[in-house]
Amino acid sequence: MKRAILLSIAIGLIFAGSVSAQVYFGVKTGMMMIDVEGVDNIIPIGGVGGYDISSNMSIEGEFNFRVSGGDWEIGSEIVEWKIWTVAGYFVYRFPLGEALYLKGKAGILHEDITAETSHVSVSGSDSGLSLGGGLGMNFNEQFSGEVEFTLIEADINYFSVGVRIIP
Repeated sequence: MKRAILLSIAIGLIFAGSVSAQVYFGVKTGMMMIDVEGVDNIIPIGGVGGYDISSNMSIEGEFNFRVSGGDWEIGSEIVEWKIWTVAGYFVYRFPLGEALYLKGKAGILHEDITAETSHVSVSGSDSGLSLGGGLGMNFNEQFSGEVEFTLIEADINYFSVGVRIIP
């Protein structure tokens, strides 16, 4: 993991010296779909921050946490699933014309998951590769919207909508 982070920083430094870069930020929400029978989908909210290293490439950080959902009814007991994630991605935006673009991203994601009942709480965490892709639309030079699908874990997928703002 340290090698991947160092490689990302090195690539960013190489491109940063030759290209005028822009910082951006955004918010997103959507649905984390857990592939476990009977578990409700989770609705998270998240923040995104990035640095354009060229007109199509960015380094992006993302944080998401659960705001609702994730309940699992087992007999008379309710298990409440909670999750938060933090990730760093290399992002490529492929233009499809003046306003539309395809977005692809790959990076390292860390997730922390907790399952709680009225009697017990169990938690765990994991880190690994995360991939995603989507479609974006530039509304003007400072504001765009994006729809994405991201693989969080082998059994957790995140479908999200968000906005990106360049100050």
